[in-house]
Amino acid sequence: MLTDIGQHAVVLTPVFGLRALDPGDQLLWDVLAAMPDVRLITGDKLFLRDIGMHTRVISAADFVAGR
Repeated sequence: MLTDIGQHAVVLTPVFGLRALDPGDQLLWDVLAAMPDVRLITGDKLFLRDIGMHTRVISAADFVAGR
């Protein structure tokens, strides 16, 4: 099982992006900064309000609607 999980692993070099509004969310912001083609789909209102990541964070409703 670990072999199956490990073959899909991605190792990222830390990239310190924008400061997250909630310090506990900084890891997610740094992952987004390290992988520009990745989007975060969430219902977390604090994430969705962050102007610095508005093109990177998508609500679940917008994702389902294809926006």
